[in-house]
Amino acid sequence: MKYHLSDYLVIGHIARFTAQKNSLFLIDIFHEIYKLEPKAKLLLIGDGDLKEAMMTKIHQFHMEDSVVYLGRREDILQFYNAMDCFLQPSLYEGLPIVGIEADSTGLPVFFSS
Repeated sequence: MKYHLSDYLVIGHIARFTAQKNSLFLIDIFHEIYKLEPKAKLLLIGDGDLKEAMMTKIHQFHMEDSVVYLGRREDILQFYNAMDCFLQPSLYEGLPIVGIEADSTGLPVFFSS
C-alpha cells in the first residue's frame, strides 16, 4: 500500500464526520493514544460537516504527520487490512455496516456504548 503504514499502530475510522459520529471526540481519543504511542497513525476515511473542525484540532495537537486523511472513498474494503484496530465513538448508532465489515476482517473494534 502506498501509504507506508506497516511500521505504525494504525487506528482506523470510516464515517461521516458529524456530531452523531462524535468526530471531534475521536481526535481527542487519538491524541491520548498518540501521547502513549508516537508511532500511531489515525487513518481517516470519510467526509462531513465537521471535517474542517477535525483538521483544526489535529493541527492544534500538532499531529498532522500522524493522521492520514483519505477523504470520501468507495474502495474502503482494502483499507481494513492496513488497520490494527477500528474506532467508532458514536453518540448514538444503530448497527453500522463499517463495524460489521471491520469485525469480519478480524479487526478489534472499539465502539461507544
